Amino acid sequence: MIVSYLMIFLTIIVALIIFSLLVFLLIRKYFFNYFAKKRNNYYEKTLPIVIRYVTGKDERLGRGLNTTSKWQREVITEILYKVSRKITSEEEINRVRFVSQSIGYTDELKQSLIQRKKLIEVSEATKKAGVLRLKDLAPLIEKNLYEDDVDLWLSSARALANMGESSPIIRFLANSERDISPKVVIRIGDMLLRSNTVDENEMMDHFDSASLIVQRVFIETFGRKKMFRTLPIIESCLEHEDLELQVKALKAIGEMGLTTKQDEIMEFLFHPEWVVKVAAINAIHSCKVMKAVDILTELLADENWWVRLRAAEALKGFGIIGKEKLLWTQQFHGDLFAREMAEKVLQSYSS
Repeated sequence: MIVSYLMIFLTIIVALIIFSLLVFLLIRKYFFNYFAKKRNNYYEKTLPIVIRYVTGKDERLGRGLNTTSKWQREVITEILYKVSRKITSEEEINRVRFVSQSIGYTDELKQSLIQRKKLIEVSEATKKAGVLRLKDLAPLIEKNLYEDDVDLWLSSARALANMGESSPIIRFLANSERDISPKVVIRIGDMLLRSNTVDENEMMDHFDSASLIVQRVFIETFGRKKMFRTLPIIESCLEHEDLELQVKALKAIGEMGLTTKQDEIMEFLFHPEWVVKVAAINAIHSCKVMKAVDILTELLADENWWVRLRAAEALKGFGIIGKEKLLWTQQFHGDLFAREMAEKVLQSYSS
């Protein structure tokens, strides 16, 4: 009898527990849906306000942004990230900074960078500051470059590059006593190339003290960014003993379309490596070195397909003289591959 009552009691207890759990889950789901809907409504309401302000269509910040609520601030921050990835003008970026400052988010990131409790938190704050391009935090982010953590180096370099603060990155690459792997240097170099502004003077000042791998990155940046004042540095690298640096210099000259070393560049047309020949051909084409026409014609019979193609394209770029060389090659050259390449490029004249 006692056992039966005990079983009934336990059954009731279990039923109450299950019932309570179901009620809890239902209430939890209700509040979750309620706050999700509330958050979504606030997002849809605030998004156009932020966009109008950032794009300059509404100079007033709007009441919807004057909030101290944490969840509302998180929504505004999410919108700022979305907007920041689409804008390019300095005026729009400044408005994003103003919104971030007005809701207290900039100060929040600043505290994370100052306190430096955990590197992962510092890295996250750095990434967020980079996306929003919060230049005021650049000095704090620069300190990350002197931590012993490669991932933090990369996130900091990316953030600084997004902000247009290239000088700390250049100093880090040129003067760092750490053993930075070539892969890391190349990745940071790519970030510099994608940056809207690169400090030309800083890079020139630190060129001689930089390691060879860093010098290659600097030369590529000079060319891609068309920093014409750096031409003497680039041309001096044509005489360097490192072949890869020479190729980088040839490519940079090709990017700029300007040189005072025509004869030196023409010497590379006789190099045994096809990659070097192609870089030299492109530089000659870009700089309109007309006296190289005869050598380019000879290169139409080179054993490498890319050399033949680039030589033919360079001749095409030299106007009537180049076209005459291509026509002669098509009709009279003793090498089959040279005739085929000349014919291939000549066909593009009529297409």
